[in-house]
Amino acid sequence: MDGDALRSDLGHELGHAIGMIRLITVATLIFVSMSQTGYAQKRFRAMLRVQMMWTNVIYGDANIQGQALVLNGEPIRLEISVVNRYPGGPPRASAERDWPNRITATIRPGGRFDDTTVKTAKPLRCNVETTRDYHNEAIDEFVELESDGYQLVQCQLAPSDYGLATGKYTIELNWSEPTDAQRYSVRYPGWLGDTLEFEFRDVRTRQDELDLLLHLATHAWLDRNFDEAMRLTAQVLTRTGESAEAQMLRGRIRKTQGLCDAARAEFERAADVVERGLDAQNRRLALESTEMRWKMASELRAEARDCRN
Repeated sequence: MDGDALRSDLGHELGHAIGMIRLITVATLIFVSMSQTGYAQKRFRAMLRVQMMWTNVIYGDANIQGQALVLNGEPIRLEISVVNRYPGGPPRASAERDWPNRITATIRPGGRFDDTTVKTAKPLRCNVETTRDYHNEAIDEFVELESDGYQLVQCQLAPSDYGLATGKYTIELNWSEPTDAQRYSVRYPGWLGDTLEFEFRDVRTRQDELDLLLHLATHAWLDRNFDEAMRLTAQVLTRTGESAEAQMLRGRIRKTQGLCDAARAEFERAADVVERGLDAQNRRLALESTEMRWKMASELRAEARDCRN
């Protein structure tokens, strides 16, 4: 190969190499620019969810307005969470770590579709008491939620603080600020917020009083105020003679305390009451077949066997 040909080939290869370097440099600059604007780190905005921890109606009217019931005299216990409910993906959804400070919660009379009461909505103040996590990971300033993952906070509200009267109410949850399009993608904008309808009911009958005692006992158990929970369930038993619900709750209280012999005795009594239909005032049990009551009794005995000192 003569010198001119060699120089030509070298020049061609050098030009090709310089072209590749330029392409790589341009691609790198584009990537850096995208990263700095947040595009490369773009996430799917997590959705909000609100639920109420409430106890079933055992003795009173079980026909409730909405998804939950609060009796006058008990607190409202809420669970508020960020969740990944995108169907079929994306693999992760995100929220800032301080997301409880970035949401707006309101409470108003009426149902979720009752537009006439929107203007009467009051801000909901929820002081976080406990936090629970499932399938999530903290990365930088974000909480990354895997499919069906969530981060949940619990709080209590006093109905008297909001002037609740007997009737139906709606709690609504939304992100305080519009979604930052530079940081987040949103596949279903209408799913980002959440609503909860519930009934607030005055205690007017003897059956309502029994339900309130059971509700208060459950709250005391959840707050680990075991003596108060046992005292309240004892009141139910004094008034009814037999109460499967009260006996079951007493079994769970003793189980939580690690008092397994006492827990088994309470669960066995509850199972016997269910099996033989001795809790005559219990409207829920009255609707169950003999086969279903036997199954419920078996589950209570299994729960007793699960207790470990």
